[in-house]
Parts: sequence; structure tokens; C-alpha cells
Amino acid sequence: MKSIADISDQLRASLKRSGRTQEAVREAAGLSRQTAVNVFKGTEDFKLSTLLAVADKLGLEVALVPKGTSRAVEGSDAPVVETKVERALFTAAHQLGQVKLREMIGTKSTNRTDAQPRTGSPKVKP
Repeated sequence: MKSIADISDQLRASLKRSGRTQEAVREAAGLSRQTAVNVFKGTEDFKLSTLLAVADKLGLEVALVPKGTSRAVEGSDAPVVETKVERALFTAAHQLGQVKLREMIGTKSTNRTDAQPRTGSPKVKP
């Protein structure tokens, strides 16, 4: 989560999953009606103590984690590390791109990845 709107989205999703009303969480957390609206709307800044109170009433904990690890914590479908299959697909796509590039600049396609484009003028047989 990188913004107040992201945090509010998570709080609204947790509120929905909990089956509780915004009003019930507001009262349990001891918030004014306007503060609760601001928290769940996500367009206004709010205090950390407010976030902690709402999170607690929704059965959540606020945690700070190193950058990059939050994808795993948030349950992202994207892998945190590159898989062997992803690496093979990237390599194949890269090699295919080299073949296409060679075709565009007029070199013969080889299995070598270090093929250089032709230089100089083509030789013409008399």
C-alpha cells in the first residue's frame, strides 16, 4: 500500500468481509462520524492513532515491512522471484527478437547470438 486511498480500500474490504457496518466500527473505535467517513473514503489524511483504532476493531494489525516484501504479504498473484519458466520465456523472446532484428537489418540468421550485421557494400559478381 502506497497511499491513503490504498489503505482505505483495504479497510473497506475488511469491513465488508467482517459483515459489520461502518457505524458499528466507528462507535467501537470511538470515532466521530466525519472521521470515520474520511477514513473509509480515503480522500482525506487521518491520524495514525485513528488507523490503529479502526484496524484493531476490524481484526487487523498495522505492520511496516521492507519495500518489495509487501507483494507477498498482500497476496499478490505476481511471484516475488522470477521462476525458471519466466526466465526461459524471457530468453526465448529475447532470442526471437534478435532473429527478427537480424532480418530487418539484412544479416543472415544464425544460432549464434553474437552475429554482427554486414558492413560495407555488397559484392556483385560480374
